[in-house]
Amino acid sequence: MFVLPEQVRLDHQRISRDFQTLVRSASADRLDQPTRGTRWTNRQLLWHMAFGQHITRVLLPVMGGFSRLPPGASRRFATFLTAMTRPYDAVNYAGSAAGARVTGLGLARRWMRHDTAWLLTWGASAPDPQLAAGMSVPQTWDPFFTPWMSRLDVLVWAPKHYEHHRAQLTLGGTAAQCPPARAAPNPTAGRADTDPRQPHTR
Repeated sequence: MFVLPEQVRLDHQRISRDFQTLVRSASADRLDQPTRGTRWTNRQLLWHMAFGQHITRVLLPVMGGFSRLPPGASRRFATFLTAMTRPYDAVNYAGSAAGARVTGLGLARRWMRHDTAWLLTWGASAPDPQLAAGMSVPQTWDPFFTPWMSRLDVLVWAPKHYEHHRAQLTLGGTAAQCPPARAAPNPTAGRADTDPRQPHTR
């Protein structure tokens, strides 16, 4: 049964609040410092973290569409995307770098608030078949992707993506030194191992 777990709801609320605190409390000089283990600055990585929540909102209807097609359709699409991993890595880096410069963190904060509210409203009212609907995904694009993911899996993934990158920030201060609680476990874990690589953190 694919009822939205309470821990998933709490995790989304927590990362949304945490993001607002991080951005509000970060000094300008800290925002432009390099991060730990990535090519992004703190400003760029924060933008990317909010964009992950935005992507989650975009993915849910896409997954619903593919779930109505024969399974081979999403498998072929995922195979194509997997072949495009190297260009994706480059675009992923450049997109967040450009987004942080052009739109700033003000838009990122609004995205985080609005997208989190939308995701939780949708998740609370979605019947089991909608939460269980899913598709094949390019596992090489993210260390927490599995070869096939349901919409519920993606809702669990979003806080993991956020926390993975949060640990790479170098903002300093009390807020940045207190990591959020562990994200909820993946309810469909065990179908495949996660990719140990981190293609989007370079």
